[in-house]
Amino acid sequence: TQRVDLVKLSTTSWGPPTAGYATVFDNTIRSLLLFNGSLYVGGDFVGVNSIYQGYVAKINPADGSWDPNFFTDPYQSGSLTTSGANFSVLAANGNYLYIGGNFDYVWNGNGSEYDLNNYNYSPYIVRVNPTNGIYDESWSPYPDGPVNVMTFQTNNDLWVWGLYDLMGDQSMSDVVILRPTGASYQTWANTFFSAAQSTNAYYTSPDWDLGSGSVAN
Repeated sequence: TQRVDLVKLSTTSWGPPTAGYATVFDNTIRSLLLFNGSLYVGGDFVGVNSIYQGYVAKINPADGSWDPNFFTDPYQSGSLTTSGANFSVLAANGNYLYIGGNFDYVWNGNGSEYDLNNYNYSPYIVRVNPTNGIYDESWSPYPDGPVNVMTFQTNNDLWVWGLYDLMGDQSMSDVVILRPTGASYQTWANTFFSAAQSTNAYYTSPDWDLGSGSVAN
């Protein structure tokens, strides 16, 4: 039975793969993640069914159909610190999908995805809305190199490892624990930042020291 790139198999019996799953990716799939009833696919592809879909896609796990309404496009702007392709690793917890890899810009959800002016700087790891893929610009760990591995452990801690030397301007060259901020942080940011500032990731990043007083947000 011919399948291209992605196949669904029974875990209880012999037999052919599940019917359907005709979604075609134009390059390597490197990671799969089931989350909230959807299958998220990460890899080196930039096309799904001959339509542009950069590096991360959302699939219906029942029949393999592609959801074109999910779009993040972690974009590699130049020659970055890695020996491999623009891979994507995935993790999920709570209300967010987390994407790591070798990228430095993501689509900001405004305007055409074919216009690079509609991409914001958010290097190597982002968290996004699992419904539409729009990234949360208030969560910005800012590693200086690719994130290769991610997994959630106890207490909702996100453990990451990669080819970075800095995380949020602090020396970090091994496994790092990132604690996702939640509603309380968002309330604080909305209270103390102007509307213009609250949409600027440099201001609202938990690690950002806007006042240069060695005290981060």
